[in-house]
Amino acid sequence: MSLSENTASISKVVMVSSDIDIKIPIEYSGSVNQIALNTKIILECLQQLKSDYVQLSIQSGTKAVLIYTDEDSNYLGLIMPCTV
Repeated sequence: MSLSENTASISKVVMVSSDIDIKIPIEYSGSVNQIALNTKIILECLQQLKSDYVQLSIQSGTKAVLIYTDEDSNYLGLIMPCTV
């Protein structure tokens, strides 16, 4: 995942078929601009939330990413980054 001021770009290289590149509008601040995450785990976390607005807390490219929403205070997703 690459982060810029207004866009998160999620990419996946697929050896058998076409590569995937999705761009999502975001509000972003911070110094981390790229992190490797397992897309399957991201989707599993997002499918459990019933909110259109989700927050990701990314401290560095080597620490866990927290996924949460203000609408469900009982949910906290945790994703460890992958090494590339």
